[in-house]
Amino acid sequence: MIRTQGICCMDERKTSFTIPITEIPFVMRAIGFYPTEAEVENMINEIKYSRFCDTGEYTTEIDLDTFIQLYCNHRPFQGILYKDVESAFNILTNANVGNKDKCAELSNSHETTIQEKPTITMEELFLTLQNSGEAIGEAEMSEYMAILWGILPEGDRQEILEEIDPKKIEKELESRMSTPINAETFVSDILQMYVYGEDNLSAGHSKELLSKKIQQTDTSLLDELVSNGKYAANSTQTE
Repeated sequence: MIRTQGICCMDERKTSFTIPITEIPFVMRAIGFYPTEAEVENMINEIKYSRFCDTGEYTTEIDLDTFIQLYCNHRPFQGILYKDVESAFNILTNANVGNKDKCAELSNSHETTIQEKPTITMEELFLTLQNSGEAIGEAEMSEYMAILWGILPEGDRQEILEEIDPKKIEKELESRMSTPINAETFVSDILQMYVYGEDNLSAGHSKELLSKKIQQTDTSLLDELVSNGKYAANSTQTE
């Protein structure tokens, strides 16, 4: 409601039991599922065309029950594991030193063996995210990192009321470009997340640590409802 009607709305709030399907990715991220742009498109299209054959019309809204069903069908079974972040940093490290064979080997491997903490600079991470996979534009990337580092306030652009000095933000970002980061600092310092069930990441790379899920909160109410059988995945979808 706040995203669609704005935080400074003085008119009477319009409440509803549905949300626009364009808000699906934002709600998914809010509960700990971070889909790619391709996955977002698939989810939106799944709802958009769900009744098209019967009615000839697109579906533009989604209710809670349908949303939970969608979440069950598309979320990763184990969530985001710490070993996935370590594996990604292994691949990035080898890519940045020009070891393409090793990079391809790690990308295709389902096993994660950590010899040491792979480290890259923020500049290298920026360049990789801007030029590989679902590339992120420079302006968008700068905005995301400024929010994560606390340089910019959280919230949509229309909700930011204070004056923003672009030069100050640019200077702050440039000062951090040479900062080395690894999976540990990326998870705890940048994403402000933690390994579920662990007080910190400094205990080493034990098998138990690598298999832990990273998240922002202790528990997810939605995950509890799903695990207790309150909501089940649609039987027509594949796990």
